[in-house]
Amino acid sequence: MKNKSDFDIVHCHSPFLLPQHMMKLAKKRGVPTVITFHTRFHEDFERVLPKCLIKPAMKLIMRAFNMADYVVCVSNGTVDTLCEYGYKGRTTVIRNGTDLTFPEKHAELRDRIIKKENLFEEENVFLSVGRIVENKKLDLPLNALKILKERGVKFKYLIVGAGTYQSKLEKLVKQLDLEDCVKFTGKIMDREELTGYYLASDLFLFPSTFDTASLAPIEAAALKLPSLMTKGCSTAEILTDDVDGYLAEENAIAWADKIQKIIADKNRLAETKEMAYKQVYRSWDSVVEEVRDFYLWAIDDKKTQN
Repeated sequence: MKNKSDFDIVHCHSPFLLPQHMMKLAKKRGVPTVITFHTRFHEDFERVLPKCLIKPAMKLIMRAFNMADYVVCVSNGTVDTLCEYGYKGRTTVIRNGTDLTFPEKHAELRDRIIKKENLFEEENVFLSVGRIVENKKLDLPLNALKILKERGVKFKYLIVGAGTYQSKLEKLVKQLDLEDCVKFTGKIMDREELTGYYLASDLFLFPSTFDTASLAPIEAAALKLPSLMTKGCSTAEILTDDVDGYLAEENAIAWADKIQKIIADKNRLAETKEMAYKQVYRSWDSVVEEVRDFYLWAIDDKKTQN
């Protein structure tokens, strides 16, 4: 039996302080070190740090990435971002998955939310799930839905989550005269209840361009709900426009036009729902298999270098 201090590989998921200690320990033992890059750190630092501290903070985290033997990124977009930060080493892309699966009692879970939210007469139900913060850009779909309402389109938009930007969005909803068709549900921690919201919806709206590889659209796909995202964002790499999801330029008119086109053809939307499940959904089990294979390769590759 191995001693508790024996290990074959070190994998860090944060670049702050502890990884640098673990990487030094791994180097002494001759085992490979891996670190995951999944956050736009510079943008986060700009939001929370004084300007004079951004450069030192970036230097600190980049030291960790440059110390590692291998860097895992969660999307091609994150590879580009890391390179913009000055990284010149090797990268491997391993995409995220979800623990949600399409349930046998899907009709029951769906009907429970239809009853709870009184969606019986709603032909078009749109959904967003996640933290309600400014960089999620939920004002974009709200402005798009204002245009659709003026065009006479009927819909219900459910926003699941909570956050610091909610009060401003609630004011925007009132300004746009959308109070009768937009609802903030609050945070939902019960996974079965959350599953029901996905199942009761027709389209998942994900306007964020900040997220590098959000889990929410993968959760939606697991429950046969396709996403509308902004063209060019990293998270949108997982889908193909008008095949297993949808893309639109980052402006309210483009989003309004795209949504109207999507809901106008219910048969095509039904096909897209199935394709989202087949091609966008990815379980954590499949991710674990990919990570295991990567670990085995990294261990062998490190041995050839020693």
